[in-house]
Amino acid sequence: MNLNNRLLELIKILNMSQTKFAELMGWSKQNAQHYFKSDSKLRAEQIIIMKNKIPSLNLNWFLFGEGNPLYMVMDIAEENSYEHTIRQDMIRILEKQLDHAHAETAHNREQIRSLTKIIEHLTNTDK
Repeated sequence: MNLNNRLLELIKILNMSQTKFAELMGWSKQNAQHYFKSDSKLRAEQIIIMKNKIPSLNLNWFLFGEGNPLYMVMDIAEENSYEHTIRQDMIRILEKQLDHAHAETAHNREQIRSLTKIIEHLTNTDK
């Protein structure tokens, strides 16, 4: 099944006519007829508009034919959980980097103090 076939399948799933779907997308009649042809290609902008108008559209299905056409509530919950896990992992990594930066800063301050004392000692010795 190609992209245009999936577009027509999506319209059936949404229980809409091609005309109503085109109106929802803001497509002109001429553009809609072009998009519904099996040899035409949807532009990225049109796919983005579709996703914005139909938030439950599974782009993985629409573009590649993988998965279900529409996200179900459970799919969205799983996706949100996955995003939450990634976000938590990123927070942990950033917190470790921050701890390391604080440790480096403390170490650098100590080195600066030591070097300052050595310079003061050498300066006083030189007098």
